[in-house]
Amino acid sequence: MSEIQLYDLKKRGTIIISSPRMGSHYLQDAIEVLLRRQQIPCVIQDQLIGRDIYQDINTDAGKYHICIANDLLSKEKLMQQTKHLEEWHVIHLTRSDINSWAISCYFMFQKNSFGNPLIPHPRFLHRGTQRSAYQDHLDQYPTYPLKLLTMQMGNRLRTCDMPYHVCIDYADLATYFGHVCPWRPNDYTGIDLERDFKNGPQIKQVLQAWQLAEQLLHTDDTFL
Repeated sequence: MSEIQLYDLKKRGTIIISSPRMGSHYLQDAIEVLLRRQQIPCVIQDQLIGRDIYQDINTDAGKYHICIANDLLSKEKLMQQTKHLEEWHVIHLTRSDINSWAISCYFMFQKNSFGNPLIPHPRFLHRGTQRSAYQDHLDQYPTYPLKLLTMQMGNRLRTCDMPYHVCIDYADLATYFGHVCPWRPNDYTGIDLERDFKNGPQIKQVLQAWQLAEQLLHTDDTFL
């Protein structure tokens, strides 16, 4: 097992607290592989989407559960259940490179992306999208939807309020767990916020201010 503790068999399971486009599903896969290698029965709950970890998830069967709290509703619910949260191994998954995160979010926001459940064959996939698909889209010199970005930044910020046992950054996933699961991130090489979006300079300023706020909040981290 990696030196970073991804699970604790004395707990009901692991909850990955993060935000979209930070690698939570990859980390979930890595935990599952590590558990199955040791023949430890586990259940993949995937995204909580507001489910109650006490009432909606039955952990009495002795299996180890893996959950993802990627949305604001789930985080708010968990903050109301700190007593039950102590029965879980909690991981904060962050993405300190806020510019690359914002670029990834942009493609998730598109109508023909995996983020739209009504599109059966999206052009922009959760992972494995062809690099040419990004470039063809950016050739149109689009405007970045700031309102959608600020919603996700608020989601990111809420993670800072959550207590946890372990914190991992997106940039370290391949280094620590590439030997466990293949690392196949989307390729955003060469994409520049300021150059490729009409309102890119404004987006960059917003991100810089927000990142400073996050850094200040992280000095006040709460551990379980």
